[in-house]
Amino acid sequence: MDPRDKDALLRNFVLLTDDLDTPPICDYLIQETIITSDDAEQLKDKCKKERNRDFINMLMQKGPLAFGKFMTTLKTKQPHLHDAILEVSPHPDLPNPNPIQPAPVPDADQLTVLRLDKLRDATGNMEKCVSWIKQNATIARMISQDLKDKADDIREMGGAASVDREIENNKAVLQQSQRTLNEVDKLLQDERKTDDEYRGRYGQQWQMLPFDRIVQPLEIEAEEYRKTTTHYFSFVTSVTADYRMLRQSIERLSQSDSDLERWLYSCSDPRQQRQLSQLRRLYNQWQDLQSERSKLEHELVESHTTDDRNLHQVSSREFGKRVSQSTESQKRIVTEMQRVKQECEAVDTRDSNQLIESLSEDYLTFLQLKSCIAETQKCCNKESQAISSFKDRLEGFCRCREMERRAMYRPIMWVLNEDFQWRVMSGIPFERSKYSACASPNGIIVTGGYDQNKKNHADCHEYYSLNRQWQALAPMLEARYEHCSLFHQNALYIIGGKRDKRTYLSSFHCMQSGQWRRLRQYPHAIAYPYAAVALNQIFAFGGWKSQTEFNFEVFEYDSTREQWLERATMPKRCTNGSVAAYEGKVYVVGGDQRMCMSFNPQYNSWVEIQKRPQFEHCLAPALVWDTAIVVFGGKRTESIEQYCILTSEWSEWNISMPTTNFIRFALYVHI
Repeated sequence: MDPRDKDALLRNFVLLTDDLDTPPICDYLIQETIITSDDAEQLKDKCKKERNRDFINMLMQKGPLAFGKFMTTLKTKQPHLHDAILEVSPHPDLPNPNPIQPAPVPDADQLTVLRLDKLRDATGNMEKCVSWIKQNATIARMISQDLKDKADDIREMGGAASVDREIENNKAVLQQSQRTLNEVDKLLQDERKTDDEYRGRYGQQWQMLPFDRIVQPLEIEAEEYRKTTTHYFSFVTSVTADYRMLRQSIERLSQSDSDLERWLYSCSDPRQQRQLSQLRRLYNQWQDLQSERSKLEHELVESHTTDDRNLHQVSSREFGKRVSQSTESQKRIVTEMQRVKQECEAVDTRDSNQLIESLSEDYLTFLQLKSCIAETQKCCNKESQAISSFKDRLEGFCRCREMERRAMYRPIMWVLNEDFQWRVMSGIPFERSKYSACASPNGIIVTGGYDQNKKNHADCHEYYSLNRQWQALAPMLEARYEHCSLFHQNALYIIGGKRDKRTYLSSFHCMQSGQWRRLRQYPHAIAYPYAAVALNQIFAFGGWKSQTEFNFEVFEYDSTREQWLERATMPKRCTNGSVAAYEGKVYVVGGDQRMCMSFNPQYNSWVEIQKRPQFEHCLAPALVWDTAIVVFGGKRTESIEQYCILTSEWSEWNISMPTTNFIRFALYVHI
C-alpha cells in the first residue's frame, strides 16, 4: 500500500476503530480478491474495536489496490468515514515524496507465469469463499453436526433393529419363565392329586406327611415368581408401546446422513428449498468454471514451452482475455451466492428446526428406553434362572415324596363284609400292580405284575380265606403283566399279557398240582383279554392286539384236542370292559361304551341288550351275585351297578366303592 494511503488510515485510526462496520466491507473485499476468506475468518469472535484494529492493520499489508477498493465500499457503506479520510489525505497535486515507480512491462513468459498465479490464487480464494455454499448445496445445512453425531451413535448401537431384537429377547425369556411356572403349577397339582389319591386309598393307614401342610411355602414362592414375571411383562409391554412412538424417528436416524438430509430437505419451507436449489446451481456453475480453468492452466503451461514467438504473442493475448473472463465469471458467481445467502437468512426455518429438535429429543428418550430395556433384560434373565432353579428344587422335592411313597406303598385289597362294610385286607406279601387275580377253591390267586421299579415278576401267591394267610405258589414260566388268569377244573390258566411295553404275549400256560406246562398258544398276542368259563369250556375274547387295535375275535379252547376254535365275533366294541358267566352264557358289560351284551356258546350267537348301565364303568371288574351281574366302580365312577338277568334291568347299589381309584378285580370268596 502507498505510504500516503497508510498515513491517511493512521490519522483516522481512532475514528475507524470506533465506527467501522467490518463484516459487509470484508464481503466486498473478498469478492474483489483483496483479502481471503481466511482473513475474514480471523476477525470473527472479537469485540468491535479489536476487530476494526486488526482489520486496519491487515489492510495496510495488502497491495496498492487495497486502499482504493476500501474507499469505494466505504463511500457506499459509511460515507462519513470516507469523507473524514479524504480530509486528511495528501492533496493529489502535490508530488508524492515516495512515488510508485511504474512496473516494468513483462514479457510473454512473465505474463504467462503471472496469469497462472492469478488463476491459481483466484481458485484458492473461491474455494474458501464457497466452502459454506457447498454444504448448503448438498443440503448438509439441514442437519447439524450434533444431530449427525446422534445418528452415528444410533447406527453404532444397531439402530431400530437392535431394539426390536432386545424386546423380542425379553419377551422370549419371560414366555419361557411363564412356561416354567406352568410346569411348576402342574408339578404341585400332580403332587397334590397323588397325595390325595394315596390318602383316599389307604385312609388312616397312610402315615405320610400331608401335602397341604408343607405346600404353602412352595405355593407362596411360585406366586411371587408369577407376580414378578407379570410385572416384567407389563413393563416390557409399556416400553414397547413407548418405543413404538419413537420408532419412526429412530428409523430416520438409523439411515445414512444423505438420506436423513434429503428427508429434512423435503420437510423444509418451499422458499428455502428454492434457495438451496439456486445454491446448488451456482455451485455446479463453479465446478464447471473450475474444470474450464484447469484446461486453461494446462494450455498456459503448454504455450509457455513453445518456441514460436509470433504464435506465442497471439496466444498470449487470447489467454489474457480468457483469464479475465474466468475471473469475471467468478465474481458473478460469488455475488449471486452472497445474494442467495442473504435470502436464506431471511427465510423462516422454524419447521426444519422443530424437526431437528424433535429428533434430538427422541434420541435422548431412545437412550433412556434402551438403557431400561438392557436393565430389564438382565433382571428377566436373573428371574428366569431363579425360576428354573425353583423348578429343579420342586422336582427334587416331588422325587423325594415319590421315593417316600414307594417305601410306604403296599397293594390294597378291600373286603366287603356281609354287613356291606368295606375294610382293608392286611398282610399282603407283595408290592405289585397290573397283576392278574382270580378266585380259587381256597380263596384268591394273584399272578405276575410289576413292582414300583417297573420290573416284571413271575411269582404267584394264593390267599387262603379260612386262615387268612398267604402262600407262595410255583412261579409262572415267564414273567408278565396285563394278562388274564382263571381257575378251572383244579387248574390255573394264564392267557397273554406283556413282557414289556412293546412286546405282547400269546402264550397259554396251565398249572396243575404245582406244575406248569405250556399249552397251544392263543391265536393272537394279546393284552388284557377277557376270559370266562361257560358250559365247562374256556372262552377268551376282547383285549388289545396293540396299543390302538382292539380284538373283536372270540375263541373257545378245546381241552380235549388242545386247540383254539374260532367262534362268532363280538358285534360291538367294548374296550376296557369286563366279563362274567351265568348259566351257560357269557356277559360283556361296562367299558368305555357302557356296553351290555351276551354270548351264547350253545348257539354261537351274540345278543345286544338294549338297556345299558347308567355309569361309564371303565376298567371296572364284574362278577355274578345271586342272579345279577354286578359292576364295581371304574376309572370314572365310584358307583356300583347290577344287571338283573331275570328282569333285564339295571339298578344302582346304595353303597359305593371305598376309594376313588379304580379296582381291577372283584372276586366272590367265602371267608
